Amino acid sequence: MRGRMCLVTLGVAFPGVFFTTQAAAAQVAGQPPPVPATASLYDYIVTPNVMAPMRDGVRLATDVYLPARNGQPVEGQWPVILYRVPYGTPHPARRGEFFARNGYVFLAQDSRGTNDSEGVFRLWVQEGPDGYDAVVWATKQPWSNGKVATYGGSYSGSTQLALAIHDPPGLVAQFIREMFTNAYKTPVYTGGVMRVRYLAWTVRQATRSQAAARDPMVRRALQKMADELPMWLERFPTAFRRGSSPLALVPNYEDFAVSIIENDTYGPFWQQVGLNVEEHWQRYADVPVYWLGGWYDAYITAAPHQYLAMTQLKTSPQKLIIGPWIHGPQNVESTVSGDADFGAEAALDFHFLMLRWYDKVVKGMETGILDEPPIRIFVMGGGDGHRTPEGRIFHGGQWRHEREWPLDRAQNTKFYLHRRGVLSQEVPNEASPPTSYTHDPLNPVPTRGGPEAFSYKGRQYIGGFDQREGIREGLPLRSRPDVLVFQTPALEEDVEVTGPMTATLYVSSSAVDTDFNVKLVDVYPPSRDWPEGYDLYLTDGMLRASSRESLTNRSPLEPGRVYELNIEVPPTSNVFARGHRIRVDIASSNFPRFVDVNYGTMDPPWDRRRAVRAENRVYHDPEHPSHIVFPIVPRDGTVSAETAVPR
Repeated sequence: MRGRMCLVTLGVAFPGVFFTTQAAAAQVAGQPPPVPATASLYDYIVTPNVMAPMRDGVRLATDVYLPARNGQPVEGQWPVILYRVPYGTPHPARRGEFFARNGYVFLAQDSRGTNDSEGVFRLWVQEGPDGYDAVVWATKQPWSNGKVATYGGSYSGSTQLALAIHDPPGLVAQFIREMFTNAYKTPVYTGGVMRVRYLAWTVRQATRSQAAARDPMVRRALQKMADELPMWLERFPTAFRRGSSPLALVPNYEDFAVSIIENDTYGPFWQQVGLNVEEHWQRYADVPVYWLGGWYDAYITAAPHQYLAMTQLKTSPQKLIIGPWIHGPQNVESTVSGDADFGAEAALDFHFLMLRWYDKVVKGMETGILDEPPIRIFVMGGGDGHRTPEGRIFHGGQWRHEREWPLDRAQNTKFYLHRRGVLSQEVPNEASPPTSYTHDPLNPVPTRGGPEAFSYKGRQYIGGFDQREGIREGLPLRSRPDVLVFQTPALEEDVEVTGPMTATLYVSSSAVDTDFNVKLVDVYPPSRDWPEGYDLYLTDGMLRASSRESLTNRSPLEPGRVYELNIEVPPTSNVFARGHRIRVDIASSNFPRFVDVNYGTMDPPWDRRRAVRAENRVYHDPEHPSHIVFPIVPRDGTVSAETAVPR
């Protein structure tokens, strides 16, 4: 971990300040007031690069954080919290310090072949056996009481999932933040379309590789590629052929990038432990798990599925929390996502939440966390939309406890697409021509907001953003002829949409393959701060038409034939305020978020050089009633029975 021997002698003053500050924040957020979780708080000491042996003799560098007093470790045996990750970045120190001060041993371990660990890094697939061995090793150390919990999110979430499938002895609990269930379904692909996330991640991670650390020339070449990544993405996928990019300098990273491009349908590659939990739930350890997700996170579809799978298959208590966050541990303590501000209530006291969880399920202390309803969500919206001093829109929102997911009281309600861009609950009752547009693969619709942790051409578009910022500064995306817009009239009352959605589109195309992107937007009316209104991105789903029947085998379209497509739209929770409009945008690209722009040919990845414009049509007549199903939570009444869809 490239750590350091460190002794902290701030005593209880630092923890005291921490809890006082967090108590004030908790009152604002409506949380239970925090209390010190142990009878006495400690200093801490960290020993870097303790080499933990794996079954094949490879040793993994592990920083060990121990409770301490007066410069010496406190005698005794402690529960252990294990954090396994390939980054070697400083942020584990904050977690290690916190947990050691509260009576835990915290282990921050470098994945195989990263930073100071031995061996060769193989993304994801090595983490199950290594994680198992790390847990067993931790249970046998003199400072351990034999109980090991795990912590982390993103890649360190995948390390937890992989080791839990192997069910190591001594594993007693987990806290998993933001990680996939099935890497093919999300986040590497969605609906058969490759996303930018892990291609960009692989390039960035290669700059941190051991090869880059050893050779400055290798590091400079990889860093240049990372800095110029938009250029490489514009030439996807051929620019990433084996030997065609600086990734060839780090073959293990190039192997992964090539593999995820070549395996563009769901097959054995994606069913491996480490890339997939969905195929292995029966083997998963029966331990308490706290699942955390964010409405603007790349893995938002996973967290509810993981919670549901564990509650149905296991007996241990499970918890789920979803906030208005983008990806990353620092963002759960923030009040903003992209250009949207959700107010002070949105910030989560992350450390305190984890401590309440571990103190209960690991130490057996009464923290009250299992007395609360199992689910907690942040319902976005309800703010007045003013421009904050930082230039963001104040969208607002509030926390709410729930007992099930999806919500039993939510009414699944069809909103139909109509001619001239109307979206309403009225079923189409008259013949109307389809709405047509041309998809040009060489001029894709640009990404403006969403869950990918990626910046493009000098600006980040992660989270909630105004969809009025298009291909030129100030132009709305809806001004493009290849973006179809369907929206309701101004709402006469607040409408809450909470849960997953499905869009059913009746479509045809002139090409043998094309994509359909369905985006949900909260349309603010014009105001003093936003004279042209504000079109706030909420969520979007994607489907490759050739994947309409199966993610395993692609089927070409017959040009001109009408097909029914069912497109999953990731869940959200949002109150569309009175006077706002609910809007659905339909397009056939969203670049670079969905980096694999459909060329309309069904050519294999490395032969994808010929681009075909697709003339696409969306139908909205009585025989082809295209619609989207919104889970509407009644606020002061019920939804009409005619449009309610049984679950």
